[in-house]
Amino acid sequence: MATPLESALAAVPDEIKAVRGLGTAGILTEAERCADLISQAGIMMWWDEKHLAQQRRCAGKPLYRGVGVEPHPDEVTGAVARGLAILAIRPLGVEFAGLHLCDHPDNFGCEPGALVIGPAPQPGDIKARGAHWTPRELAEEVTDNTLEAVVYDPGPLVTADQSKWKLLAPRQILSKSVADISVGAGSFPISAVRYLTARILEQLPAGGGTDLEREHAVRTAVITSCLYGADIDLASLELCRIALALMVPLVDVDTEIHRRFRHGDSLLGIAGIDQLQYWDLDAQHGRAVHGRPVIDVNAVAATGGLDMLWLLADLLCGAALATAGKSATAHRRMAAEIEPLAVRAAAGDPGAIETARLRARELLDTDLPAGRPPRKPLHWPLAFPEVFIAERSDSVTSARVAGLPWDVGMDSATGGVAKPEQAVPVAVMLPGLENAA
Repeated sequence: MATPLESALAAVPDEIKAVRGLGTAGILTEAERCADLISQAGIMMWWDEKHLAQQRRCAGKPLYRGVGVEPHPDEVTGAVARGLAILAIRPLGVEFAGLHLCDHPDNFGCEPGALVIGPAPQPGDIKARGAHWTPRELAEEVTDNTLEAVVYDPGPLVTADQSKWKLLAPRQILSKSVADISVGAGSFPISAVRYLTARILEQLPAGGGTDLEREHAVRTAVITSCLYGADIDLASLELCRIALALMVPLVDVDTEIHRRFRHGDSLLGIAGIDQLQYWDLDAQHGRAVHGRPVIDVNAVAATGGLDMLWLLADLLCGAALATAGKSATAHRRMAAEIEPLAVRAAAGDPGAIETARLRARELLDTDLPAGRPPRKPLHWPLAFPEVFIAERSDSVTSARVAGLPWDVGMDSATGGVAKPEQAVPVAVMLPGLENAA
């Protein structure tokens, strides 16, 4: 029996024929419908038959005290097939689950309906994957209530009287950073796109295209200016990226979406560059002990780039994992033990770099349960330096919109939850935006 993912991919060629007859308005409407289903329940593509059968019996029943209903696996499979078809007719097509799908005559060497097959994740148990979905209604309620405090100043954090709230200008809204630290298939980012787009559109002057075109343009700006996310489950993350791409199907911003939504454990990693500089997860303690930086971050970035900084961060977090549950003294002793190796690697010593890679992997895999993939830290300041390493005086407060990660255990023993605190505004030009104060 074919898996849901195999069924969806097999249906893409026929869906491509169908979406070509929809027209722009039809494609936008269908893309949004597919984005909702994919972000809420697309993880079913990797379920085994046992869980699919159970879901078929639950389909149509209310979720979360009547907020939303249980989706049917066939409905979700159809949404994935149609969503991929919509993205496949763009000039560069779409990449998903190890596949490249393209049906556009301008793509060099691409045959209509061609699928270049690659490896895909295997079906699995939802509990083992640590994945679940959030219905649109609940995601929007949580997101709207959270972002109100971001886009209004004064707003709900100052007064409950909404008549006194003042909405930020479009440029100010686009300078905000909104992060989902356990993004799943994207229900919260999708809701954030809708909310922020609505707050910008209500301020823009008339003109600059049809309502659909204006909304599409603003959504593109929001996705490429405001949103960030991560997830430990790659299958869920790929669904999130597809869902976001379907929110703006008339343009190809896939590269930027991939950059902004990263694979890794968001609860395992450094929370600030100063932790690397003073070689201590308690940067204040490291500063007091060393007096001056142990690692010249700027010099390392200039010679070895972010990859080298990422290796050093892996090494430091590995030391914390290896001493988890022990005293702070034990951790600092381990950090001191590997400090000379880190310094040599930072200086570009090839032998030290290779040794640091091996040592980091050894430390990160401490007490790793059998059958689990290697731990993959997500170092937020290095993944998104434009947000965390901000020296501008006009940088802005950001927000975190997310449910808690489903599986929190040994992997979250160190590093803490890195919360974006500042963001560098990104310049995005929209029709009429330059005239919107």
